[in-house]
Amino acid sequence: MKASLIEDIIIQLTMDRGEVEVGNIPSGVSLERLRWAGGRLIDLMTLHTIYVRVRENNHFELHAIPLKGTHLVHMSYRDRRRLRVGPDGVPFIANVDMIAGEVKEEKRKAAEIKLRKRLGGQDKQFQNLMAFVAALIVYAGEEPVALKNFFTEISPHIKAAYPAVRYLDILREAAKELKVCLNDYHAELNGIDQEAEP
Repeated sequence: MKASLIEDIIIQLTMDRGEVEVGNIPSGVSLERLRWAGGRLIDLMTLHTIYVRVRENNHFELHAIPLKGTHLVHMSYRDRRRLRVGPDGVPFIANVDMIAGEVKEEKRKAAEIKLRKRLGGQDKQFQNLMAFVAALIVYAGEEPVALKNFFTEISPHIKAAYPAVRYLDILREAAKELKVCLNDYHAELNGIDQEAEP
């Protein structure tokens, strides 16, 4: 059997055309697992270290031999779905805790997308928010008793929507971040105002 290669990767097998004679392909082994190196076929499944090249969008190319741009990773072929890229661009095998964190983050993002769909988009959210603000402004001055009754009526719904056990810590952190951001913003505005003074 002959094969067309890119580096050690077998691209195509033919009976009569190809660059290299690779002999018989092991039964039940896909080309994805096979590499041609050192004049012999290598099944990546048999290796305990694999040379990994990082491609665009964190795709990985697996090699049996050291090649330009590859990194030696202690891994089995079965570990390939656990490959990740570190901040230094070097591939590594993610541990169980890291993968669990990724799964949790994916589920959190999916829940946020579902919530956004149910809330009806930013325009609807903005309208609801403005309705609450308008009720506060109008009823606080004109009908404080009606406003108190209104708050009493909606309080259970607000508590259920924003349970303290989940949102108090979030709001504490958000308040600290907002303070820092606004302090910097106000300092910048003060500097602009002082520059403008004669």
